[in-house]
Amino acid sequence: MDYTAPPIEVSFKGLLFDMDGTIVDSAAAVVKHWHTVRNEIGVDRKSVDPSAYVKHMESLLPKLHGADAVEIPGARSLLDDLIAAGAKWAIVTLGTEPLVGEWLDVLKLPHPMHLITAESIADGKPDPACYNLGREKLSLSPEDSAEILVLEDNPGGRAAGCKVLGLVTSHTAEQVLAAEPD
Repeated sequence: MDYTAPPIEVSFKGLLFDMDGTIVDSAAAVVKHWHTVRNEIGVDRKSVDPSAYVKHMESLLPKLHGADAVEIPGARSLLDDLIAAGAKWAIVTLGTEPLVGEWLDVLKLPHPMHLITAESIADGKPDPACYNLGREKLSLSPEDSAEILVLEDNPGGRAAGCKVLGLVTSHTAEQVLAAEPD
């Protein structure tokens, strides 16, 4: 299957980025981190309660295994260009604030003015609440939703009325296409 197409120019009022698989690829670091947790406390990651302990452990992940994570090619230059242009953008992720902040610091990537994390919302993706909150943080109205681009490795955002660019990083092209990004 051919996924090439001629370039087109589009503009949006705002951009909402997922974090892992869109800006950072931390898969190898996450695997190492959970092996560390298992070895330290003698349990499997499935038996660790998602609580303050997990939040604390997530904050350690970039510090302990930052060398195993890489930025997604093009992410840094895109973020730098958006900042230089004064564009509205935010990160919308199910990661915790400590995790996201540490990844950005370890990889020396820019921090957004607006960060929507697991602590910000009750329901995770693909529930539209996180994208709606991102839109609100960018001072955009519900009527602007179709002019917001969501960049995701597991396309979400459609339920919030946003345009979605699905990135083939952590899922196969077939999986991303099945999610029907724009």
